[in-house]
This record gives sequence, C-alpha cells and structure tokens, in this order.
Amino acid sequence: MSEMKIYNFAVADIGDFDLDQDRSIDSSIAFALQAEGLDCVVCGHDYSQSAFEVHTRHDREEVKDALERQEIFLDE
Repeated sequence: MSEMKIYNFAVADIGDFDLDQDRSIDSSIAFALQAEGLDCVVCGHDYSQSAFEVHTRHDREEVKDALERQEIFLDE
C-alpha cells in the first residue's frame, strides 16, 4: 500500500462556492473527491478561504483531474 501524501491546492474562483464568512470549502471539495472515488481527508487553511490540503494515497495529478471533472478548477 502506498504511503499517505499531503497536497496543497487553492481553487481558482471562490465565487463558485456558496459561502458565508464562517464556512470553508472543505466539505464541497471532500464531496467532489468522494464522488470521483478518491479516498481522502480535506483540511482548509486558516489564512485563505480558497486554500486547502488533501491527505490521500492518490497521486497529485489524480486529485487535480478528479476536481476538474467535478468542475472545480484550481489556481495554478
């Protein structure tokens, strides 16, 4: 079994999410990745509402591709 990896991402447009001041995108990102069959844990960053990290055994490209298939585009 492969080892756990941590990847940092940020969404390109936070306006695509229905957020108020206290909500993060964590649950939306986690749901999108689960819908693509990826087992992971998503943790938001305190310093930015659009930034998050993904803890998973999948490769970074797999995570990125899964998000894009779910129409969640990342800031490069």
